[in-house]
Amino acid sequence: MNSPMTAARRALVTIVAVTMAGCLPSGSAPIGRHVLSDRTLSGVHFSPSETDGVPSRVLVTGPVQTAEYYSKEYAVADLYEVLSDTVAETAHGFDGPKLLAEKCLILQLDPADYEVQTDIRGRPIVVRYLKATGSLDSSFVVFRVDPETGTQAWLGAADVDPPYLPFVLSPGRTRVLAGDDVAELDGGHTWLGGSASDATFVGEDVYYDGSQLLGSVTPDLWRLAPDGQPELLDHNARLYATFTTDQGPRLILERDLAPQDAPTRDYRYFLFDPAAREFYLPWANSALVEPADPALASPDGHWLVFSALAGGLWTTLTLFNWVTSETQEICASGCSSWEWRPGHEELWLTITDGTLGVWKPETGVTAMPVAPVQNAQAPSGRNSIFTRDGNYWFSLRPGREPGGRPALYVGSADDPAGPAYQVTPAGAQIYSHWELADGRILAGAWTTTDDRKDYYLVDPSTGASQGFAVNGLLVALGHTRALAHVNWEAGLGTGDLSLIDLATGAQTLLGQDVYAAAVDPGTHADVPPGTDALAPGTRIAFLVRNRMDSPYDGIWVAELP
Repeated sequence: MNSPMTAARRALVTIVAVTMAGCLPSGSAPIGRHVLSDRTLSGVHFSPSETDGVPSRVLVTGPVQTAEYYSKEYAVADLYEVLSDTVAETAHGFDGPKLLAEKCLILQLDPADYEVQTDIRGRPIVVRYLKATGSLDSSFVVFRVDPETGTQAWLGAADVDPPYLPFVLSPGRTRVLAGDDVAELDGGHTWLGGSASDATFVGEDVYYDGSQLLGSVTPDLWRLAPDGQPELLDHNARLYATFTTDQGPRLILERDLAPQDAPTRDYRYFLFDPAAREFYLPWANSALVEPADPALASPDGHWLVFSALAGGLWTTLTLFNWVTSETQEICASGCSSWEWRPGHEELWLTITDGTLGVWKPETGVTAMPVAPVQNAQAPSGRNSIFTRDGNYWFSLRPGREPGGRPALYVGSADDPAGPAYQVTPAGAQIYSHWELADGRILAGAWTTTDDRKDYYLVDPSTGASQGFAVNGLLVALGHTRALAHVNWEAGLGTGDLSLIDLATGAQTLLGQDVYAAAVDPGTHADVPPGTDALAPGTRIAFLVRNRMDSPYDGIWVAELP
């Protein structure tokens, strides 16, 4: 029989053991190298270096702070580059990283989704919150950061109120439109005279209304070419829209042809070829209709959609082919939305009675009994009723299960009246999908919370389906594998970072208690088509935060097995 002293000792040993166990990290160590030990990091990102032989940079954001600007609160965080390949000496703090910029604006709802845009030389462009100590004045300013030298170049003021973007990069990433300034790659600036809200890139050229700079009472269209001087293109003209064609970019300009003292205005729309400096004749009935947004131009840019708004409904869409001057009027009973099918001269319409109409130049509108539904294309987030190649389309129909609850279906866009296949279970919610290189669709659906999705891999040509019990979030998709936060715990904001084999569903655990992850896109931002984003050997970086302080906390860098 145990003595009282022995029992007491055993109780004490048990208490100590339980206490010590609570301080130990849960599970096994993540794969890869532990680069920095810190629990306060908020996000991780790879920034392509754009230099051959130099690997992509690993960037992290520090703790999220609150910045007040015009009585509104914004999320900001310091931006660092991770330089060391060894774990920092301290459990907290930034002994290893290099500070690039302080108080950078985070527009995303989740700081873990923060992404850094870079110019063509791989230099990050950030929006910083500036406020002098003891001052009430504050502002958001756009800077370009040079990681090599640590210097920052001022690019212009930032408008942080939606729908405006704080800054806009040109398609070639050689120029930045920030506030009222255009900044060149090598640091030159041109002030637009307070007209940035009307400025836009067409290629690398900036088009804008320069009337404020000259004190004009009517809009004037100006162009600013790279490293050039402002150039007046047309008096009394406003840039209304731009679109691409197989013959180069085209602009739609709005002109008021009425005299200044006329009792009514006479607005007309002109087509303008910026390369040839050629104006086309105005649209005949432009005083009655206006260019439609969205879905202005067909994929080849020949057909334009003009529409009239009556009683809150879009009625009588007018389709105008500016190359052939052919016109067609459709949708007299009203449409709620429309979208051009990618790669085809087909305008898909959602009629106000909830049915689908498909317009083709040679046949007009063909009615269908089912209406399309938009779905976001991951990771871009672009909403569309089509897959990216335009071969398939999505609709919402009663599911196969009893009760007739709606479910997402996919079918051939060549035969919209043909068979369609259920993508996700009836009653499940869905707003995005991923597309594999072979045309299959990977869609995530949830019933209670959108950060605990299960995924379904569907062949849209046959309806063959395979489910994956993820209970989490997809991070990236490769040709044969997916990277995901599995078993996501919403209260902690962490999950098990795992590779999922799309053929077998087998999962390979990479790290536990992971709350942010990034995949290296490669040295250059322009990744060649067909590249497998999750090929073996691809670098990833991820952040770990255990329930309690742990030697596993912080940032890890690894190569995919």
